[in-house]
Amino acid sequence: MAIEACGGSITGAVDFLRAPGNERLAFRAEVLSIMASLAVADSWDVVGYVRRLLELSKAPLDELRALHESELAENADFLAKSAMRQVEARQKRQLTAKTREGLRQTTAIMASWLRDVLACRAGTPDLVVNVDARDAIEAAARQADEARLARGLAAVERCNQAIAYNVSPETCLDALLFEVREVLNAPGSTR
Repeated sequence: MAIEACGGSITGAVDFLRAPGNERLAFRAEVLSIMASLAVADSWDVVGYVRRLLELSKAPLDELRALHESELAENADFLAKSAMRQVEARQKRQLTAKTREGLRQTTAIMASWLRDVLACRAGTPDLVVNVDARDAIEAAARQADEARLARGLAAVERCNQAIAYNVSPETCLDALLFEVREVLNAPGSTR
């Protein structure tokens, strides 16, 4: 499950599992819960889910920011201003990379959930990775068809590409969750 949450990266999965206080596992559980709730969510719920996902994906940044501040404080007295700007630029790149990593984990968890729904829909429930969310996955599989689920997976990929091109994460997740909500709704639904 951790490997799926990290988009197939084994080293990322190890870091994911070593997070203090199981914070990343709780993050994963909340993303899965949001995915399970999307089919019955209204538009305000979706906007709230996006806000919550952004908070969760940026939570590990607080620790990194604190580390950066202490590094700057330690070096402020004996580094020249140009060297301090270089340190700050490096730290900014690290924060950007960590932000993207959190967003990629969010979308990887969403994609794994959608793949699990697709596996159940295709009659191969033994391929489900997120076994702790099996009930919600099976319920979603009864609602959506394979073509729409494939459209949802394509939406996740478009979201990842947009984030890589520095499109606002909030805009990307908004578009993604609204499209996935549509994918999960039964045909002919009025939502």
